[in-house]
Amino acid sequence: MPERSIGEERGVSAGAAALKFEPSVPTPFSTGGWSNRKRAIGLTNGGLRYLFLVAMFLFPLFNGPCVSRAQGSAEKALAQNGLSSHGGARDFFTSPAQEKKFTSQSPEALLESGLKALGQDRYEEAIPFFRQALELDPKLLMARYDLGVAYFAVGKYAEAREAFEEVLRLNPEHLFAAYFLGRVDLAEGDLDQAIRRLEAVSKGKPVADELYYLGSAYFRKGEADKAIRTLKQAAIAKPGDYRIHLLLARCYQTSGKASEGRKEYELSEKLHGTYQTKAREIIQCQQSLASKPKEEAETECRRLLGGDDPTKLISQGVLLAQYGLYDHAVIPLAKAAGIDPEDYEAQFNLGLTYFKMKRYQEAKKPLEAAVTLRPESYDAVALLGSVFFSLADDFGALRQLRHAHQLRPDDEKMTALLFEELRIIAQHYFAQKHYQESVPYFEEALSLRPDVAELHSQLALAYTALGEETKAAREQSAAKHQF
Repeated sequence: MPERSIGEERGVSAGAAALKFEPSVPTPFSTGGWSNRKRAIGLTNGGLRYLFLVAMFLFPLFNGPCVSRAQGSAEKALAQNGLSSHGGARDFFTSPAQEKKFTSQSPEALLESGLKALGQDRYEEAIPFFRQALELDPKLLMARYDLGVAYFAVGKYAEAREAFEEVLRLNPEHLFAAYFLGRVDLAEGDLDQAIRRLEAVSKGKPVADELYYLGSAYFRKGEADKAIRTLKQAAIAKPGDYRIHLLLARCYQTSGKASEGRKEYELSEKLHGTYQTKAREIIQCQQSLASKPKEEAETECRRLLGGDDPTKLISQGVLLAQYGLYDHAVIPLAKAAGIDPEDYEAQFNLGLTYFKMKRYQEAKKPLEAAVTLRPESYDAVALLGSVFFSLADDFGALRQLRHAHQLRPDDEKMTALLFEELRIIAQHYFAQKHYQESVPYFEEALSLRPDVAELHSQLALAYTALGEETKAAREQSAAKHQF
């Protein structure tokens, strides 16, 4: 099979549980108006203050190279040649301060450390992090799922089965847990059960490469005709996967169809060679960018990684962006997103590149697509929230920033940005004398930063206007305590 990491097959994590976002609110203010934002935060120079917020929270949060897929052999080839790969989004969003914080014993911090190890294929190292996280919070579904992934990767199938079955008990709709259970059944030789599980997973939108493994189960059971039908479907879904054609060749050979078998073998060999070629071309592009004038290197990368192959286009765009050639990078990334609109990596990297160019309106569409494709991706959710914030779409920003904070509650930069957004909305409603509407936003902001005396004072005035004197007195006391 191709040299792909387990990380490519992890799929949507259990952390993507549906979130209840902000409902419509009475008399919303114009999210695009500078004057409203100036009044909301009580400043005479709203524009400068807004730019300060962007500089403080947005660019430090996303100050790193674009992130591409872990492209199997290409990534390994880069590592073997001593070149830095594109890396995982988790690495580039993690600052040294955050690394230090992850040594704490909160379940979220342990989960984060486990995910980092998992993303680098250090499966044995990831397992104790997930186990410790679950000891502290047994309902942390993401940790349970990723523990199963790590166990599966090291061949501990009984432990993997236990983890995935618990995930399905807690969330029966978790397709990736069902997919991996089918893989466990297949690895342990329970072909009938593997077929039942993988057939169920394959009925809807493709999850991973379940059709390949379903075809493998049929083939191992001696049902070559069913295997051939299934593998033909798999080839349509993943035309570049040489494993499918290699197994099809064996099925045809077993069925006495030697001519069809030879064609599939030849196609498999051709596709396998393509993986190796892609790895070499990515390396050559990166070496050119590192050693040649930018214009010459960009031309070389376009020659090596152009065409209509989404993987090569994404790699080209990511490498160009990594070296600051953003105007050139958006071209292949936009092309890749157009060829395959459901490719998360194309959409995310296109949005990230537009963001780094400060073209926030253009960043919004691909990032919305990325969040739809992977609602559990902190990177995409946080970046989309920051885009909305930059566009002064306060309620759009709030939805995404709350989601991001839930995914990674220990991230101090994200907490600070969420606090600022809540304060802007609360102070707008307060300035407009919509006291009832302002209260929940003040309270939520203060739950993040209870030391801000100004907000306690304003919340006290809001409670007074609403006739809730006891609550007003409590907030006045809190404000005096902070002073």
